[in-house]
Amino acid sequence: MHTCLLTYCVVFNVFVFLQGGLEYSTVDIGEILSYTGMSLIAWTLGVFPALSKAVGTIGCYRGGLWVACPVMVLTTFLPRLVQSVSPEGSASMLVFIALVLNVMAVKTATTTAFTANALLVNNSVPSARFRGAVNGLAMTLG
Repeated sequence: MHTCLLTYCVVFNVFVFLQGGLEYSTVDIGEILSYTGMSLIAWTLGVFPALSKAVGTIGCYRGGLWVACPVMVLTTFLPRLVQSVSPEGSASMLVFIALVLNVMAVKTATTTAFTANALLVNNSVPSARFRGAVNGLAMTLG
């Protein structure tokens, strides 16, 4: 999952910027990422704790993975949406909103999965004395 997210983050910026993609400016890309960042703050501080209590940590992990993968694939269909909205290929507000929602969904789902993963690793340690070693091993092995 980490490799998929890392690849998505790199390819997303190129896909949105380059000709043949969505051809957004760096300012537009910054706007998309800032909206996503604001939504992640709200999700992490407000929604995730209640969701974790309701469905459990494993449920959050599974749900995050189940949502993230299909939404990452949906990103590749956004140029077709641009072509269907405007024959010249110029980006419209509808496509911008769809892109913001898509990125928010990917980031929210992966944040949910990674946070749940960190909680699962911490909860699997038999003693607090070994928590640092187990977290270091988890970060090293991915």
